[in-house]
Amino acid sequence: MKNIIFFCFFLFIASSVQGQNFEQWLEKWIEDGSNAFENVEQAYAKNGNEVCGILVKNYGSNTNGVGHFFAHLEIANSKDNSRRELHTKFHDLKKQMNAMSFFKEWTYNEVIQRYFGNIYYKKEDNNNKYHCELALQSWEGYEAVMITIEYYGASKKEGKLASNHDKNRVRKASDTTVLVASDYTFSQDIRDLLGEAKGVQAFKMLLAAAENDFKNIIGSKTDKNTFLVKSNALNPTAQEPHQIIIDKGQMRTELHLRLIELYGAVGWRLDDGVRNALQKILVDDWNIETKINGEWQATLKNGQKHIQIVRRNKNNRDYLVIEVIKEPFRKYVEQYPQLLKGNCIEGNCVEGKGVFVSQESAYYDVRYEGNFKNGYYDGIGFVYLEYFSKDDIISFELDHYSNGKKRLLFMGNHQEGKRHGKGIAYAYAKYKDPYRNFREASEYFQKDEQTGVFYYVFQEYDNDSLQSEELCNFIYYNPNDDNLKIDKPFATNYGKCLSGDCQNGFGTLKINSLGDYTGKFTNGKANGNGILKMKTGEQKRFKVYHGIPKYIRTIQLPQGISRIDAAKRKVWLLADHDCLEGNCYDGKGTVLRVSADRFRKYTGWYRGYVHATFKDGEINGDFQILSLTGSGRVVKGYAENGKLNGTITIEQPNDEPRHEYYQNGNRVTKDGQDYGEYLSEEIKKAEAEIERRYAEAIAEGKREAAKRAAEAARKQRATTAKSKSSKRRHSCSSCRGTGSYWNETVTQDCTITYDYRYSHGKHYSTYTNCRDVTNGSYITCPVCGGMGWYWW
Repeated sequence: MKNIIFFCFFLFIASSVQGQNFEQWLEKWIEDGSNAFENVEQAYAKNGNEVCGILVKNYGSNTNGVGHFFAHLEIANSKDNSRRELHTKFHDLKKQMNAMSFFKEWTYNEVIQRYFGNIYYKKEDNNNKYHCELALQSWEGYEAVMITIEYYGASKKEGKLASNHDKNRVRKASDTTVLVASDYTFSQDIRDLLGEAKGVQAFKMLLAAAENDFKNIIGSKTDKNTFLVKSNALNPTAQEPHQIIIDKGQMRTELHLRLIELYGAVGWRLDDGVRNALQKILVDDWNIETKINGEWQATLKNGQKHIQIVRRNKNNRDYLVIEVIKEPFRKYVEQYPQLLKGNCIEGNCVEGKGVFVSQESAYYDVRYEGNFKNGYYDGIGFVYLEYFSKDDIISFELDHYSNGKKRLLFMGNHQEGKRHGKGIAYAYAKYKDPYRNFREASEYFQKDEQTGVFYYVFQEYDNDSLQSEELCNFIYYNPNDDNLKIDKPFATNYGKCLSGDCQNGFGTLKINSLGDYTGKFTNGKANGNGILKMKTGEQKRFKVYHGIPKYIRTIQLPQGISRIDAAKRKVWLLADHDCLEGNCYDGKGTVLRVSADRFRKYTGWYRGYVHATFKDGEINGDFQILSLTGSGRVVKGYAENGKLNGTITIEQPNDEPRHEYYQNGNRVTKDGQDYGEYLSEEIKKAEAEIERRYAEAIAEGKREAAKRAAEAARKQRATTAKSKSSKRRHSCSSCRGTGSYWNETVTQDCTITYDYRYSHGKHYSTYTNCRDVTNGSYITCPVCGGMGWYWW
């Protein structure tokens, strides 16, 4: 029975008293975060008759004294209120929270969208972190106004389950169990029993029973392959028994020992008390290993591998599991220890065909189906994700590759347990594919085009190391065919040989969900080029590597079906030379010249779609290549067996036609010379002309340099002569004494600038700039034999 806890908020009455009640209520929840919200939950649980809000989740965990706890409180929802009322309540609460003094020192943020939004406050105090959020959001399939309180920091509390239903945490009066003797009873916790004589005796009894696959203590069956331990060791009326035996198929059996009630109110980890008790019990015959991440296991000291004890975790509670390899398989795991990494559930996982679960969890299994050699995967095999219920795998995005509850992840070749060679992978999310998620909806195929896309990743491995991968597309007619898939290799063992030799020769193989494949086979696997005829009338050419298909090309469409409109819109991943209309193998049809995917770089000339007549998949006769871009360009010509012959005409709007010439696929000049040779000769002529012009430019440059040097010398001589003629002379006018006078000289300083760039020997320009420079000195006046004057 679901235990619902109610809270009184009086939130939406316009009263300061009621607002203060809301503030006090919220403070109590936040302050009780380090206590995993236990006190405030118990306090408000008593007011169940005042229905104002509901606690829908209270959970968290504790790691080494650091707690991380959450409380989700639902204020109102769209089941009881309209969207308008929800918006009103959200904004009323937002105003009240923004006015609270409690949040003054906290960091505030707000995100408001059209219909949804949230505000939140954050605070970090002494390494303790608090987060309080008010949100109008989609919650559990409906819309609701929610308050979420999160605490991260020091705590002694363990927290509760991350469960939507409180019933998993409710203890029942019948949950009492007996470990060995029916008169030895206890409540929820049986950890102390390992330190007592009866507990030690019971545990050793379990280990002894393991040697015989627990056959002597198996009791009644409860569910599928789950059994209770016999009544002398367990009370079978317990809702969650502490000991159960699970038959894992032909290879394994497990006994689960739950040291506390798995759905109790507090989480638990394998503590030191239990470890110490186990150490004393197992010390003589067992090795115990404890890793930093908490993994714990015990193995036999004598090296035998058929039994071990491990720690597991469920619902935030640790428990012990005694894993046993069944007697028929014990000789195999000693010889092939790699089998210990999983569980063989069907067939022969040593030499032959079998099914091997390599990874298990509470929600899904990862399983291999295929061939085995020496206990390893060998040959073509399939890796599946098998999930138990849709609700259990919220984190997985299912797409049309899923087949019921078994989803194919990989199909390909293996060697010595590792992927080796070619394979196909589907292990990427439908809406997270980087090739698709940035395209607009208009770029996909439209419904009226009657086309769909099947895609996968073609991979190549070497010793389990991915060497290369390529996204491959499979474009097909009739997108409503949901069953179209490649889930088996093109191999005789996975189909039906209709005619010819499907083992080592040429034959036709019927492939379920695809059609009839005709091609060459080697060792029972298609290898090389082949043609697939689908039930819709569409035909495709495949390139297959030992049963694994890669290259796919449409060669024929059903009568009246056309993809030309899709090609014009450049929809995603139309394959190079894919058939757009008609019969592109033996008949008249239209093919793509190159990929129409606008997000790829093109390398071909004259991209577009080709109208032609085909024979054996090759163009035979006249053809036209029309532009995908609508430029109006048309390329016309003739081809034989796919090789161009004769004159090819390229017509462009508002331009004269241009011609190219071909002989048996090789381009030639109009007079028949090989076009490659012609280009080589033209290149040599161009190179010779460049050398000639370069030599002329160098010679002309030298001549210009000599002319400039001569001109510079002439100007220097003229400057020197002018400087001498401009010197001033001074004379005395009388001879009445001695003295000195200033003798001044004016010199012209000239700078010549040469700008001599060459283009085919041409000289550009020269610049000359001059200025007057004045200098001089005092000299003695000539002695004239007495006092006198002088002049200058």
